[in-house]
Amino acid sequence: MSWQDAAHYLSQARAFVVGSEQEDAKPAVILELGAALAHDNIPPLLIKKLKFLSFEGRKDVGVVLSRVLKMETEHKTSKVAQTIASDPSLIALLISGYDTDDTCMSLNCGVLLREFAVTPNLGSLLVECPDLFKFFKYVEHESFESAADAFASFSAALTSDKAAVAKMLLGNYDAFFSQYNQLL
Repeated sequence: MSWQDAAHYLSQARAFVVGSEQEDAKPAVILELGAALAHDNIPPLLIKKLKFLSFEGRKDVGVVLSRVLKMETEHKTSKVAQTIASDPSLIALLISGYDTDDTCMSLNCGVLLREFAVTPNLGSLLVECPDLFKFFKYVEHESFESAADAFASFSAALTSDKAAVAKMLLGNYDAFFSQYNQLL
């Protein structure tokens, strides 16, 4: 399959989860798409190959995965979330999206990270990720858009799973607040 084919399928998947001007997306269709994506283990692959996609392709990945995760949370199912949670390195990979000078890449990674923050099971993985501390550097990025997006993602992570955040803060109190005070 070529990148053009992948982009075509992503835009079709986006149409399923967004709907059209005449008709809203149906929750059952979104959940069915999510189940199909999870069955074939597509979400981790999309995240791993995000940097190879075009700007529109990256946006489509963000929209599709975000909508599916929201719908799964609303309907108390977690097929896509489980496929993502099975590989915690995906969170570190998305966080590293802020390491680039490509603002579009960092913004697309931020969309997914903020959705992960509010998704059960993924929010705690985000907080437990050792790369979470890299956000102290990213919020001072020279690009205002990247810095603001990094701050929004960091804030979402720190206000997501309160038990996981408390555990992380207790375990890393000195390191966290040392960097936090420098940031202030």
